[in-house]
Amino acid sequence: MPSPPRTRCAGARLSTFLISALLLPLLALPSPSLGSRLDARQVVLNPKGTVRSLTIDSVAIDSIAAFGDSVTDSGNYYAASSKKFPVAPYFTGRFSNGPVYIEYMANMTGAHLVNFAYAGATTGPDSTAAVQNLPGAASIVVTELGLAGQVERYISSPNTIQNPGTIHLINIGLFDYLNYLSNVASGSGGAPDTDRITTNVVANITAAVTRLTTQGANTIVVLGLPDLSTLPFVNVVQKSSAAVGTLFTSSLSDIATKHNAKIQTSLSNYAKTVTPSSSTSGYRLKFVNMNSDPTVAAARSKFSTTAACLTSSKTDAVDLTGPYTACTDPDSRWYWDFLHPTTQAHSALADAILTQLNPAGPSTGSSTASGPASSSPASSTTKTGAADSRKTWNYGLWMGAGAGLWAAVQLLVSRYVS
Repeated sequence: MPSPPRTRCAGARLSTFLISALLLPLLALPSPSLGSRLDARQVVLNPKGTVRSLTIDSVAIDSIAAFGDSVTDSGNYYAASSKKFPVAPYFTGRFSNGPVYIEYMANMTGAHLVNFAYAGATTGPDSTAAVQNLPGAASIVVTELGLAGQVERYISSPNTIQNPGTIHLINIGLFDYLNYLSNVASGSGGAPDTDRITTNVVANITAAVTRLTTQGANTIVVLGLPDLSTLPFVNVVQKSSAAVGTLFTSSLSDIATKHNAKIQTSLSNYAKTVTPSSSTSGYRLKFVNMNSDPTVAAARSKFSTTAACLTSSKTDAVDLTGPYTACTDPDSRWYWDFLHPTTQAHSALADAILTQLNPAGPSTGSSTASGPASSSPASSTTKTGAADSRKTWNYGLWMGAGAGLWAAVQLLVSRYVS
């Protein structure tokens, strides 16, 4: 895709590299070298109490093993970066302003949570190691586990994989598709082929499900994708390049539809081939619709806007030098930043997911729970603490991280744009 050399935001190719910079440091590929540092990256939560029970096909759920990207990550990337990113105004270790949906699920049900999700993770295999200098801390190199690597780390660690009451929850695919469309926009990915990319991503997820199942997992839940074309990120891209914005808008909507249809079919077909590891517990493989299901639609309808709470005061939306401004009404907004929900949206998502999994499940209290307590310093603050922290955010730290990201943008431009 032609582009005037070294012209800031002058065309789709340059815009694409700026798009990639927007995702820094979330797009590094996984590396098997992290295996020896399990304790530093595994966040284990112990919620205080139960407000609703959860059963799946009459099996009581008592623990959750989570796999995914930054929407699910509750501190793994933060720990890997020596607690350098994400920083304020993000809530400790989360890509949100408070606890994320998987933590609310654990807290609402009293389930024990072990979270292997990594910000920026894709579904691809761990075949290539890539490093990413962290913004604001150039000496720190962070690598990330993709879905396959997360599953292998879980299998190789002390686990409850054969416990029928353990949900193995997978929520991933966003960064596969953003990476793919960035390559298409740069001219290196050919014409957009949403059918091919969704087939590949679904195959990777199904492979992870297969791996868990062959190791004895009896209960697996896969979350579908929402309509990705509604992400505030698309508006950011649109400001950089109208052509690239149009590509993202049209492709992401098609991708979400195809992804959800294909993963449902793939999981249904696979489930028919499984012989349960335990004759008494059976095998449960569930798909949760995050797009068109009424429970999700009802949850989203309670929020007045899908505009991101965090914004930049500059007219060029891809200028990462800041300064950034946080809205005064985050509790009424679905999105915290250009990709991630607010903690209130996460709470609503948790409730919607639990309702789909256990529509007739009894409730012993309010379905809106406070954030879980934790045995890990990265996740020891409750949602009440998050509300208090919103009053005392250190905007200087966030601006510093933004400046570091801008340096990464300049590096990409000088290296790749001719």
